[in-house]
Amino acid sequence: MSASRNGTNPSNSHEFADEVRTAIRSNPQFAFEGVLGVSLTRKPGSKEPVARCPFHDDTRPSLRINLDKSTYCCDPCSKGGDLFHLAREVWGLDFPACVSRLADLLGVIHSNGSPARHHALRTCSTPRRVGRRVARRLRYIVRDLDAIEKATHHRTEYADGGKDMPWEPAGIKPAELPLYMIEKTTDSMDGETVVLCEGEKAAAALWERRILAVGTVTGADLEGRKVH
Repeated sequence: MSASRNGTNPSNSHEFADEVRTAIRSNPQFAFEGVLGVSLTRKPGSKEPVARCPFHDDTRPSLRINLDKSTYCCDPCSKGGDLFHLAREVWGLDFPACVSRLADLLGVIHSNGSPARHHALRTCSTPRRVGRRVARRLRYIVRDLDAIEKATHHRTEYADGGKDMPWEPAGIKPAELPLYMIEKTTDSMDGETVVLCEGEKAAAALWERRILAVGTVTGADLEGRKVH
């Protein structure tokens, strides 16, 4: 079998991923907390720990973690999978880079004795800050009246109160986008009240309470200042 372009045998890469899986199974709670950036908690009477879901505005922790299987599931947004899938979604990395970053997190060493190194190859343009504890990550997908996706607003909240709110794709002009959740108003009845909120977060919170709402879309720079 030929070596890959960077000199790594593909079979060794699969073996290394298996080593990372073994490390995850040996301490799954630590692994999930490291990816999510928050501590897992347990609801009274529940065997599965939970955390706030990073994929929607989760006012009540709904991301359930099965520590025995090293899997997760969020019923409100139907997200689920193993820790590799969660890490790829949260970190925005491809699979090889995700394996390397998990190895760094869990202290897994390559068979040649060298520590893992992950590459900064990302599947989205969301910037990340190093050295700050993440409180939660949210994602708001903006669609038009025909439910066609126009842009995604990422929101990362840090434990120190700071936040990042980049857009995907990069360079999008939020002022030209439709209102958040506008596509859901097409089924509303004539005369039905629609609440207009400032920002996607407020609109999402009202929808969780079954209140018809739309939100203005906002942009922010790295310090949280509005840019329009």
